[in-house]
Amino acid sequence: MTYPRKVQVLRIPASGSPFELVTVNTVTYDNSDFLAIDAQTIDLEARLGHVPDLRQFHHRTTNLKYLCLFDKNLSFGAVRERWQGEYYIYKCLNGAEAKLRENRHLKRYEKERNYGDAFIFRVRYVGNFEGDWMAVYGDMEDFARSLRHEGSAGHKLETMATW
Repeated sequence: MTYPRKVQVLRIPASGSPFELVTVNTVTYDNSDFLAIDAQTIDLEARLGHVPDLRQFHHRTTNLKYLCLFDKNLSFGAVRERWQGEYYIYKCLNGAEAKLRENRHLKRYEKERNYGDAFIFRVRYVGNFEGDWMAVYGDMEDFARSLRHEGSAGHKLETMATW
């Protein structure tokens, strides 16, 4: 296949340490391989066709078994053109079962529902590649830079924390 196989993901560490922009491979969605705990996550992952491979973070600062995926289209209104697209955030809502501590960054916005590391990525569009529908991911550098300097991306993060 010719679809992009890497994606930039903004890692929001639970510890409160600085945000980290990481590039990870993607894995082709296969319902039997994923441990999604809710129907929305299963549906979103299936629609994307391939998703960020976050296994390198499993058991250290997150528990993949308990990650939920949420999405929101930020292409409308006063959004910088470079930021337009569909945004997704993987986050854990059940800290007790997942045995994770609260996410200190997201706790500022949503006090009860964010545990372990969270991961944000952007999809520019979903296209047909040789008969398969696959997401084409957008870069997150400008968004990450704004977030680090407490720019307008902070408001978007606040919104994502409450999805």
